[in-house]
Amino acid sequence: MKKVNHTSKHPEFLLKSALNVSLVSVIAIAPFTVYDFYVIKNGMGFLGVIAILFCTFNAVLCFKGTYSLPLNLFATMPIMAGCSLAAINVWGVTASFWAYPAVLTCYFVLPLHLARLANILYLAIILPFGWYNLSPDVFARFYAVLISISIFAYLTLKEIALQHAQLHRLSITDVLTGLNNRFLLSDSLENAIFINQCEKAPMSILMLDLDHFKKVNDQYGHDVGDEVLKGFAAIMKANSNSNDILFRLGGEEFLILLHSADENQAIQAAEQIRSHVQKSKLLPEGELTVSIGVCELVCNKHRKDWLKQCDANLYLAKNRGRNKVVACSQC
Repeated sequence: MKKVNHTSKHPEFLLKSALNVSLVSVIAIAPFTVYDFYVIKNGMGFLGVIAILFCTFNAVLCFKGTYSLPLNLFATMPIMAGCSLAAINVWGVTASFWAYPAVLTCYFVLPLHLARLANILYLAIILPFGWYNLSPDVFARFYAVLISISIFAYLTLKEIALQHAQLHRLSITDVLTGLNNRFLLSDSLENAIFINQCEKAPMSILMLDLDHFKKVNDQYGHDVGDEVLKGFAAIMKANSNSNDILFRLGGEEFLILLHSADENQAIQAAEQIRSHVQKSKLLPEGELTVSIGVCELVCNKHRKDWLKQCDANLYLAKNRGRNKVVACSQC
């Protein structure tokens, strides 16, 4: 069983852009490589072959769903930059246009923070090449455009990264309460099972359901009901540890994944939440209570069985008069 990560180290965008850049590079470089070999014969063709081989290998890896940071950082990007520098050195202004895609390549095959550093290094290295091989007026325009493209690419992709992060947060967060939604539940439970099996750390879940919540909406309206849900979420947060993961499953049903907590510790945490809810003033009038099912992860339990058992414990808590905490040992 593999440990599941909530956030990918290399986002899907980087994987797909590295694939596209590699494919386009092969298509763009191949005709010039053939021309260099059979017409000009100045040795530039060998650089083209090396670039094509590495780009093809990178494209195959990306197509299979694997992004290789070392390959892009220490091979693909340096080769592409080296080809543009060598071309400027051989052909001068005629080949200066190859510097522009080389700048953009940084931002599409490397993580943004590394792309920025790689671009600064590339701009520093190309400075003497351009100054030596281009006339001063051409070099000034060439270098100004090169810097402008680099800045524009960085700012654009930085904004894309921020928007992506915001959309990701929205996709996994319940808007009303600020808790996680169901999107992360399966992965979180799988991670907990993985850690339990590897490190023998106890794991427990609490399934919580506000009692008679439909009556709250019927009597006070949905606006008050929403405030009750937000207040209950705040109580959950205040009575949870930093490594616990809190979810709103839907409606008035919630779940807490307790890391490094056995059944007794989970019962104590559940009782603490139940007591705080009962003493709270979340309702304008009357008392709000919560029923809680508790289930510790046992050896080799599947996440669906784990959830099913906790849900059964919650059902027992409801049947026993509500405002109760029921664990497996109390069934």
